[in-house]
Amino acid sequence: MDLNGFVEMEHQVGGHVTKYLVLEDLTWQRQWPCIMDVKMGTRSYEDDATAEKIVYEKSKFPLQEEIGFRIQGIKVYDPKKGQYVEFDKHFGRSIKSADALAPAFRNYFPTDNASKAIALLQAFLRRLEQFQAWFDEQERVEFIASSFLFLYNGEASDNGDPYAADIRLIDFAHVTEPNPPKRDEGVRKGIATLLQCFQALLDQVQAQ
Repeated sequence: MDLNGFVEMEHQVGGHVTKYLVLEDLTWQRQWPCIMDVKMGTRSYEDDATAEKIVYEKSKFPLQEEIGFRIQGIKVYDPKKGQYVEFDKHFGRSIKSADALAPAFRNYFPTDNASKAIALLQAFLRRLEQFQAWFDEQERVEFIASSFLFLYNGEASDNGDPYAADIRLIDFAHVTEPNPPKRDEGVRKGIATLLQCFQALLDQVQAQ
C-alpha cells in the first residue's frame, strides 16, 4: 500500500503564483455516510512535550498506552428512525478495559442487518491488513495523534460497492521523522488491537 502525496494546485494573478493544498471531502457522494474517528498510537504527545503536557494527555485515556488508540467519535445513520446516532469523545474515554472495546465498536455497525455488518467487518479487516503490511515495513515517519477515519454508506448505493467501506489515515499535524529511522510501534499496536476487535465482532455476528 502506498500513501498518496499532497495534491497542490496553482493559481496565478498578476504574475504572482499562489499554491493551494487541495482537501478531499471523504463523505462526498455517500448515501448517509457513517463515520468513526479512531486516534491511533500509544501516545498523543511529541518527544519534546513538557511533563505537564504528557500527564494531561495520558489522563485523557490511560488505556491508550495498552491498546494503541482511542475512539474519538462515532456517527451512524439509523434508517428506521431516519436520523443519526452519535457517540462523542467522552464515550470513547469511558472505556475502562480492553474487554470493553468490541462492545463499544458494535455501536458503529448495524444491529438489525447481520449480512451488512458481516460485509462491513470483512471489508474493514481487509483494509486494516493493508495498513498493517505498510506499517510493518515503513520506518520513515511516526504518526502522532493521527487518526483512522472509518466510512461506509448508511444506506446501500446502487453504484458499484453498495456500502463503500473504507479507512483513511488523516490528521498529520504532528507527524515526525525519527532519527535513526524506526517502525511506528504505537500505530502498529493500535492496528493489531483493531484487527483483534473486528475479528471478534465478526465471529460474534456470524455465530448469531
